[in-house]
Amino acid sequence: MGHYSRRMEPGNRGCAKRKKAVIFERGRELLSLSQPELAKELGWSSKQVSNIETRSRPLQKQTLLAIECLLRRKGLWNKINTQGS
Repeated sequence: MGHYSRRMEPGNRGCAKRKKAVIFERGRELLSLSQPELAKELGWSSKQVSNIETRSRPLQKQTLLAIECLLRRKGLWNKINTQGS
């Protein structure tokens, strides 16, 4: 499968936002990182990671690309693409 944006149907923003959130949350899980550990990898505070996971902060494309990069470095990106959707 391709990049996450190719899997999202145009015009279905609610669905697209849910898929982005799943990529972020599942990515942290696959990386076996706590919120503070992921925050350190991204150069953020733990609160920023928490805000994204609780949907208090919008998820930016750059953030998804950073998660994708971390997953690819660990050879885990394909696991995100093959998990249900």
